[in-house]
Amino acid sequence: MAESLRKDALIAELAVARDRLGGHALGLRRNLSPAEAIKRGTHRYPAAWFGGAVLVGLLLSRIPARRKEVKLEPSMPRRDNKKQAGGAGQVAIAVTLVKFALDMAKPSLMRWVRSRVESYGSRSASTPKEPAGIDPAATLPQRESLAALPPSQRPRSLEVTNAA
Repeated sequence: MAESLRKDALIAELAVARDRLGGHALGLRRNLSPAEAIKRGTHRYPAAWFGGAVLVGLLLSRIPARRKEVKLEPSMPRRDNKKQAGGAGQVAIAVTLVKFALDMAKPSLMRWVRSRVESYGSRSASTPKEPAGIDPAATLPQRESLAALPPSQRPRSLEVTNAA
């Protein structure tokens, strides 16, 4: 009985120690966190943080820019450079004019394409296709003579037509 009381007391003491240790770990994590330290510092000392930001900005603005030396060596005579520049300008003008012309012609082109697609769709749906190699104006005896050919020499479309 005394042993179980002692065991219960040790368990309770261990639970209290764990809770205390968890609280200390949470406090240590908050104290060591740079984000938390900055947040606390800006709330406690806003003027100092503002002054520091101004000072850092002033120092950064005074740092001279890194200068890179660029040496230019003319590889071509000056006249050729002007010709190339003129050619590039002419190409740019030509591309602009072609784009303008295509933009203006787009509605007409779309209408033409739409009519071609519609006529193709209506033609293929309304008129049956004639078998390959057979003239639509051919007489019935000519068609029968083609039907008399052996199956290996007969057009496939003729077999479908005969089956119908």
